[in-house]
Amino acid sequence: GQGLLAALGGQEPGAFFIAARAIDINGDVGEPSIQYVDVMRDRAPQTFIVSPVPGAQAVVGTSLPVQVVAVDDVGVSQVELWVNGAPAQVLARPPYTFLVPLQATGEVSVHAVARDTRGHTTLTQVVAVTVTDDRAPHAQPRRRRAPGEHARADRAREPRHPRRHARG
Repeated sequence: GQGLLAALGGQEPGAFFIAARAIDINGDVGEPSIQYVDVMRDRAPQTFIVSPVPGAQAVVGTSLPVQVVAVDDVGVSQVELWVNGAPAQVLARPPYTFLVPLQATGEVSVHAVARDTRGHTTLTQVVAVTVTDDRAPHAQPRRRRAPGEHARADRAREPRHPRRHARG
């Protein structure tokens, strides 16, 4: 059983036929059962960063969500996030969403490494994000009126008509 399957694991990929025959306690032999087995090599996982996109901007003092997708033909055992070239966090099951604290302005680069159940690894693309200070929205300052200037001074002046007093 196990020895035969282990031996097949060491073979080159391809098609194999396995035959099995049952023998009961009286020595009677059954008809052989033949099973087709297609042996394939285990493939490395596929992985990429979905968010953020390259060139994104974030604000210092917040956390940057990094979403990674990882798939494998057998199974993903973990996804490890790297920040600025150093390992930062590991998740063992999806969703692979990491939160990166942003503590300084400048550029932050992130990438991930997916590992499958057989130890194969694949790296994602590197995504650079610009971290900036939090700035208030830019608004035009309000102009102060000069003494005697009316609020409608910037509008076109309309001619004034003298009041007519009704006499009784």
